[in-house]
Amino acid sequence: YKSLKNEYLSMWNIVDWISIFVAYSVVVSWIRVYISTAVVNEDFQRIASINLASVNGTEARGAYEGDIATFFESVEGMVETERVYRMTFMFYPMVVLLRLFKSFDAQPRLAVVTRTLVQASSDMVHFFIIFFSCYFCLSINAV
Repeated sequence: YKSLKNEYLSMWNIVDWISIFVAYSVVVSWIRVYISTAVVNEDFQRIASINLASVNGTEARGAYEGDIATFFESVEGMVETERVYRMTFMFYPMVVLLRLFKSFDAQPRLAVVTRTLVQASSDMVHFFIIFFSCYFCLSINAV
């Protein structure tokens, strides 16, 4: 049990797993954005190919309005997918920073940085609680 904890659940192994998970999430989100963009392009081409002069009757007008509604639903889905992609991509630089600290830990002179951050972590947590509380209040006041 202790070997499992020491070997597979160490800090840097968890950083590696988080890195893999975030990278996978970014790739999957990008593929979803690509697919939804292709769907929007197909819907737009279908709408652009409609001759508006031929939309005279009630039945033709209803079909045209249905195509327009489908197009806007596709655009809305694409925008939501793109927002999720941006949110997942937001975490990637943080993971890269963690991996940078992992490489710092491997080199003795740079390991001073990571060891200092580990020893000062409780003080930094308390500092950031106060800092973000003040920052949040000031940002609310700015609005």
